[in-house]
Amino acid sequence: VEGKVFNRFIQIWLENTDYNVAASTPTFRNLAQDGITFTNYMALTHPSEPNYVSATGGELWGMHDDDYYHIPSNISCIVDLLE
Repeated sequence: VEGKVFNRFIQIWLENTDYNVAASTPTFRNLAQDGITFTNYMALTHPSEPNYVSATGGELWGMHDDDYYHIPSNISCIVDLLE
């Protein structure tokens, strides 16, 4: 949110879980009240690992499967931006 200051970032992945089922639990209802819920998103590829990497790093880095891929240590990601 532009201009909003925050001191924590929580990203929760609910793979293989129906959103409506998860969102109806007390824990996730409480989290949603105090945060932002993004519901308009789609996978970039399948299987899942490249999607996790791109969500935090903003790039697929050539990943197209769940094999091991070396990502250089000098690559910035959302964690670096929040430190």
